[in-house]
Amino acid sequence: MNIQVLRANLWISEVPCFEAERIHGVSNLNTFRDGWLVLQTIISQYLQKNWRNLPTRLISRNDPENQ
Repeated sequence: MNIQVLRANLWISEVPCFEAERIHGVSNLNTFRDGWLVLQTIISQYLQKNWRNLPTRLISRNDPENQ
């Protein structure tokens, strides 16, 4: 989401929130699994942006349109 906001030249601000202490159970967060998912999302967003900028066909030096 942050990547899309930055691409759209929007502002990001932090809003404070209150989180109560955990009553029971353990966290479902996993450092490596969740970090891997974040990295995959970043790479996916990067590729989506750059795939649009790739040429649709190879450019030949002998192509009359390029001269």
